[in-house]
Amino acid sequence: MGVPREETRIDETGAAVVPYLPRITLEWLRDAPTERHRALNGTMAFVDVSGFTAMSERLAPKGRLGAEEVTDVMSATFGRLLGVAYELGGGLVKLGGDALLLFFDGDADAGRACAAAWGMRDSLTALGPLDTSVGPVELKMHVGVHSGDFDFFLVGSRHRELIVAGPDAVVTVEMEDTAEAGEIVVSDATAARLAAASLGDRKGAGTLLALPPPVAFTGVPGLPDIAGLDVIRCIPEELRAHLVAGRVESEHRQAAVAFVRFGGTEEALDTGLVEEVVDAVQDAAAAHGVCSLESDIDAVGGRIILVAGVPTTAGEDEERLLRTVRAAVDAGTRLPLHIGVAAGNVFAGRIGPPYRQAFTILGGTAALAARLMAKADARSIWTTPDLLERSRTLFATRPVGALSLKGKAEPVDAVAVGEVTGAREPESPKKKLPLVDRQRELPVLDAALVPVRMGFGSFVELVGDAGIGKSRIVEELCDRAEGLTLVSAACEQYEATTPYHPFRRLLRGLLDVAVDGDPEANSLALSDRLEQIDRELVPWTPLVADVIDAPVRSTQEADDLQPAFRRARLHGVVETVLGELLEPPTLLLFEDVHWMDEASSDLLRHLGSRVATKPWLVCSTRRPGSAGFVAAEGTPPVPAMSLRLDPLPEADAHELALAAAAQELPPDDLAAITERAGGNPLFVQELVAATRVSAQGLEALPESVEGVVTSRIDNLAPADRALLRWASVLGAS
Repeated sequence: MGVPREETRIDETGAAVVPYLPRITLEWLRDAPTERHRALNGTMAFVDVSGFTAMSERLAPKGRLGAEEVTDVMSATFGRLLGVAYELGGGLVKLGGDALLLFFDGDADAGRACAAAWGMRDSLTALGPLDTSVGPVELKMHVGVHSGDFDFFLVGSRHRELIVAGPDAVVTVEMEDTAEAGEIVVSDATAARLAAASLGDRKGAGTLLALPPPVAFTGVPGLPDIAGLDVIRCIPEELRAHLVAGRVESEHRQAAVAFVRFGGTEEALDTGLVEEVVDAVQDAAAAHGVCSLESDIDAVGGRIILVAGVPTTAGEDEERLLRTVRAAVDAGTRLPLHIGVAAGNVFAGRIGPPYRQAFTILGGTAALAARLMAKADARSIWTTPDLLERSRTLFATRPVGALSLKGKAEPVDAVAVGEVTGAREPESPKKKLPLVDRQRELPVLDAALVPVRMGFGSFVELVGDAGIGKSRIVEELCDRAEGLTLVSAACEQYEATTPYHPFRRLLRGLLDVAVDGDPEANSLALSDRLEQIDRELVPWTPLVADVIDAPVRSTQEADDLQPAFRRARLHGVVETVLGELLEPPTLLLFEDVHWMDEASSDLLRHLGSRVATKPWLVCSTRRPGSAGFVAAEGTPPVPAMSLRLDPLPEADAHELALAAAAQELPPDDLAAITERAGGNPLFVQELVAATRVSAQGLEALPESVEGVVTSRIDNLAPADRALLRWASVLGAS
């Protein structure tokens, strides 16, 4: 069987992503790059192969080796099937999970599509049960075929996504849904283009294919010359660096998945409506660090698949995904959204032959999200209660009840997710453990406290990986800061683009003024409060309102400010307000400033440059890297004492494990925990807790530890990440 021969002249970046793009997209970029909609006449074949999901879940416990086996088996199988389709002039439009969407156009398109479906089924049958390391895997397929005028949309604010939708796409899905294992069902429109001898009995709204139509092999169509085309723009933002680097690692990993269906039975899909949905979903995903992975054909409108935790994670996947889909619904698109969300283990990786590939996800988690989407009401988000429990953000909820879902032996309890209502209170702290090691950091903190009590401030920056003990050091600092007023603010990952977010709550609390009314009422209340502090602040009421996010009427003084000077004046006003309202001496604590927004970073930098004249000890905590606020970077650099927290020495880690275990674990377990934790205090405590309550002991990592480790691995450069994963298989020796 042949494969496409790519005679293209493109740069290395384009060459890396071309296999991930359908020929329709490449021809579109060449012929009409600004066009957003095309109606193409032809025949669509929707091929569903069953058996891969069960195989993937059986191989999941094998980790990296299991993921590689899934990739090899699926790629070989799909390569075999696509070889048949491509020889008959077909092209792969979508490869999602275990399904193929193929498009045939030109002469005898219906006959070639049906002949390809027949040949693919024969090829899969000839393949027989697949031998895998978890036993034989039997694959089955069924196909729906329809001919007509198909609507394609190439739209998106963040990347250009090829959307297949419209009435003829809906009929294609209906035919696939009608077909059972081993069957090929064609629509009436396709049947009208075939000889009667190829047609069998009626089934539902279609007809079973009885014999393959006699058609000539057309050979493999070549790809268009795409030199100079912006092909990278058609790849999701979260995937670009990975695909270009050619370091796409297949793996089983924890993730949160959302299936977003747009449209309904009554809505006509025009370009503006589809573009509005895609833009809203992509913008919401980008704001919360979620991957807009792919789109697919659907029985009603179309669907978009979002995933948090793939290809990388920054933690809090469930929360970020819920906020993403909530923002998409709240955007109020004219086409209604139906959304299902699930979380758990997925296979994520690159599958397909070298000439035509896809990065996709597979598994029961994705299937559950799709089933919930299919049941969800218009403009609704349905998920499971356990997923909501893993989100710090609280949402209004409405019980849906127990749902009988395909592929689930037991009913699934579901809830509808409403608007954001607040944040979950932090869990009560675990038993306070001794502060081990840190002989270098504590004297520095003690020294920083001395001048503050004399009226001269300082800035301390604590830098360390997640779980390394920053919070424990801060706790010790607060204990030692006796007599200081504590004022704290925390940065949050999903608010990293919200101007002044960490300062908003801080300043609102200090001002203690109600500003939840209309602009007129807010102006009166806020200006009265500022007048109590300092009469000269009143003209700058709009600047304070910018920080606390309160709508107010403008003032002449604020309007007269040149844009270049507005932020500098705002900094001075906030400095004055804090100077008047903070009861000296003060400990100002800013946590997780690696998630601090740009406006807050500039404001904190200003305060940091002035801290020597204030009775303030400003302390910030952050992870390594250049994101958010970094004292030494930016203009001006902040004269801060930067303390990098290193892993605990082995003896100190063992002492911490002993204290956490309260003498309840044998020495061998404590030694294993100490070695495995790598000097990370969080890991020590979580591994001790897991070992005490789990029969698996150290065989299964606690979710908190797994999330931190995965996040740290994902932050590596693609080549280093691949090297680490291979090394984990090869072993230390």
